[in-house]
Amino acid sequence: MALALYVALGAAVSWRPPGAFDLAGQALLGQALGLAYIAYCSGLFQMYVVLCLATIVMAIFLPRWRGRVAFAIGALLLTWVVSDRFKDLFHRPRPDHWLLVHETSASYSSGHSALGLAFYGLWALMIWLSDLPLGVRVTVSGLLFAWSVVIDWSRLAMGAHYPTDIIGGWLLAVAVVCALLAATLVVEAKEPRLE
Repeated sequence: MALALYVALGAAVSWRPPGAFDLAGQALLGQALGLAYIAYCSGLFQMYVVLCLATIVMAIFLPRWRGRVAFAIGALLLTWVVSDRFKDLFHRPRPDHWLLVHETSASYSSGHSALGLAFYGLWALMIWLSDLPLGVRVTVSGLLFAWSVVIDWSRLAMGAHYPTDIIGGWLLAVAVVCALLAATLVVEAKEPRLE
């Protein structure tokens, strides 16, 4: 369902001038550019490498989190590849009013938004569903999810995307994570159980 909505939205917005909803996103242009730049940087390849290495180190010391770490890294990488392929397909032009960083890839959908939800948002969900103490789950999950939203906001503040690009990124991340989860469950169901 998320993938169908993603494709339908991309087809609706990619080959025509921006509509009123997308133009309304310019209201955020130029706001808190220092924070926007930090959020932008937290969604770059180099930062994800550091974060993935940190989670791998965590998995060494906390074996019960190894499956979650592997799933999160897999979801991030798969979302990255799929996002890049769809950007090439839709090839939506970027807004003309960019600030700080001039992006060269296509606009639909926002890779930062897709990756932010597929990594920070996924970790928020996994921590929320864990057996950690309630206070830890609420605090850490809330902060991680909030940060994924800050990344989305930064794309509008820097003029790098339209609001529909952000929504497309969310839809794509949900589609990829759900597909990966379904594939994982199928593989686990076929594995012989040792008793």
